[in-house]
Amino acid sequence: MPRTFEKQMYLQEELMSCFHVDSTVTPFVGPMYWSRDPNGKMHWKPWEVLASFSCCTTLMCCFFTIIFCASRIYAKMRNSKHHFSAKTLDVNKQLFRMLCIQTVIPMITMYTPVALFVALPLFGKDIPYLGNLTSSSLAVYPLLEPIIAITCVASFRKAVIGTIHCPTTSNIHIFPSSTSRYSAQH
Repeated sequence: MPRTFEKQMYLQEELMSCFHVDSTVTPFVGPMYWSRDPNGKMHWKPWEVLASFSCCTTLMCCFFTIIFCASRIYAKMRNSKHHFSAKTLDVNKQLFRMLCIQTVIPMITMYTPVALFVALPLFGKDIPYLGNLTSSSLAVYPLLEPIIAITCVASFRKAVIGTIHCPTTSNIHIFPSSTSRYSAQH
């Protein structure tokens, strides 16, 4: 008798048995910090709260590391600006501007949506489509990263514009030659 394989989604059984969630109907599952019994009494789930706390702590550590490094870079650039040429200073300013923008963009596209997604259920608050916003903003961030670099750094911008720009006239002229160095031997 041939075996039939039923197409099963990733974690479908686990989601159904642990959380009573049908993954074919529910597109996104978020943290669940507490539940209510039939009497309406709230029961906290300490492991979920601890996991979210560790997630938030990791996000905050990453963000503060970025801020610390950016401030150290700025201080170093300010103190050593008399030792560099004008061109080196200009490139350093472009790179620092890029760094600042690359700090703000993840704050908007990654840290804030994930923090809201993790923290709001703790207080029983719900924002419709927050799960979709979170996954969409996380997907958009890698697209924005090279665009920031291209727009902030002049040499990157010139290279992109140079590859897009199609010259209308050619500076190369080809003239046919009637003689060849091999034609005299025949």
